[in-house]
Amino acid sequence: MLFRSERRAIDMTGTVQDITDSMLIEQALRDSERSLEAAQALAHVGSWDYDIVEDSVRYSDEVARMLGLPAGPNPAALYFARVHPDDLPGVQAAWQKAIGTGYYDTEARIIVDGRVKWLRSTAEFVRDATGRIVRAIGMKQDITEVREAQRELEAQQRTLEQFVSKDEHAAHVRLVAEQLRLAEIRWERIGQEIHEMERRLSQASEKRAA
Repeated sequence: MLFRSERRAIDMTGTVQDITDSMLIEQALRDSERSLEAAQALAHVGSWDYDIVEDSVRYSDEVARMLGLPAGPNPAALYFARVHPDDLPGVQAAWQKAIGTGYYDTEARIIVDGRVKWLRSTAEFVRDATGRIVRAIGMKQDITEVREAQRELEAQQRTLEQFVSKDEHAAHVRLVAEQLRLAEIRWERIGQEIHEMERRLSQASEKRAA
């Protein structure tokens, strides 16, 4: 800005930058994040990211709600403290086995506020340049409803065995088992779709940061 001697402005220079695209990208990211959170809540699926070197786990909002924990960072011990005592040895063994195979997939009960839930946990591992595993990235899904449906099926089977013929019983079992199989496929597909949404959102966030 230029002034006359009496301090009156006579000229001003500057730059104008069109930030419309940046604002649209920011809005699109916020919309994507909200969509992802809604999808996770609907499917009872969420993500977790474990920095093994630092012993620091970050959970998506949905997983944090499942576990009754803050989103993070959290030490891994807080999760294991919620695993049902009868399932803890199996979970620990599955984790050790996964370090060798490179993929973690297990189902176990957790106890949160006195309530027992069933969770399925999956993860893939990231290695550093020396081949050492330094990170695990995965998904957790609340499968309590599926487990309860399986338990109801078993109870129905026992009841049917008492009152119907073997052929009728077998037909009913096949029908319910197929319904459960289709439900599991649907939940698996939802989990995959959410994982893809997270991947795209992560890529978009990285581009924004760059």
